[in-house]
Amino acid sequence: MGTKKEDLDAIIALLTEEEPVPLSAPARDPWSGRTTEVTEGEWEWHSGADCGQPRLDGKSPDITYWFIIADADPLFEAGVLFWEKDKKYFGRRPNPEQWDLFLEAIRVLRNGQYTRSTLRDRYSAPDSDTE
Repeated sequence: MGTKKEDLDAIIALLTEEEPVPLSAPARDPWSGRTTEVTEGEWEWHSGADCGQPRLDGKSPDITYWFIIADADPLFEAGVLFWEKDKKYFGRRPNPEQWDLFLEAIRVLRNGQYTRSTLRDRYSAPDSDTE
């Protein structure tokens, strides 16, 4: 297993590799589990005070900025990942298996048990590759 930063970058890459539903599609829904292109206004609304503070955020290779919002406790229900890439905006809810990988990547799993305090605190991806 790599460093904490490498593991996180790998899962972010996995979650953002799908071809997006384009802005022109009649049914665009980042909560559907499909990668969906969103407008700059939708991005700003979800990243701003209107939607509450993002639970987790960071930067990864090829991704300008990403953040996760969640209505429920993200320990038990996947949040929605939003990201900016090449001056375009996207969102999607990971499936349960992908969400488990994400939780493992941020090292929420400690000695076989999830640590709630890790999720309650705002997490920012470290700039260094150390754990």
